[in-house]
Amino acid sequence: MRSPSSLTVGVFFILCGPSAFGQTATLHSNGAYHHVGVDKTTQHLRFYPDGFVVSAATPKALTPVWLQRDFPGLATGRYSIRGNRIEITLNTNLPDALPDSLRGSIPRRHRYAGLIGPRYLELRRDGRTESQRYDFVRIPSFK
Repeated sequence: MRSPSSLTVGVFFILCGPSAFGQTATLHSNGAYHHVGVDKTTQHLRFYPDGFVVSAATPKALTPVWLQRDFPGLATGRYSIRGNRIEITLNTNLPDALPDSLRGSIPRRHRYAGLIGPRYLELRRDGRTESQRYDFVRIPSFK
């Protein structure tokens, strides 16, 4: 017969999941996470197992096949995971042809922090009060 404390731990594990015990949540790298903003622009995030991340914003929700780490002009950065929490730092890559008057108005670095869900991320960008949900989409050509 199980003791009451082992039963409580078992129920806690079922309700809260393994991340409640400090295990790392799964971040998928065979696709991209995306969020559609109020302006209908979609932000895509693609993660690599080595801690590298790329990001792009597009006018359509369809994840572009060119969302690759070596594609020029993408925002690139690093991420770290602790338990079910993720922190991301992205650096914008501004085109050389961008006028200096605009260059100063575009942030060079964005930081995000949030939670990793089963097939989504809940992220809040620095300077914003609300978090955004980024849903995972598997892309067969992404390995």
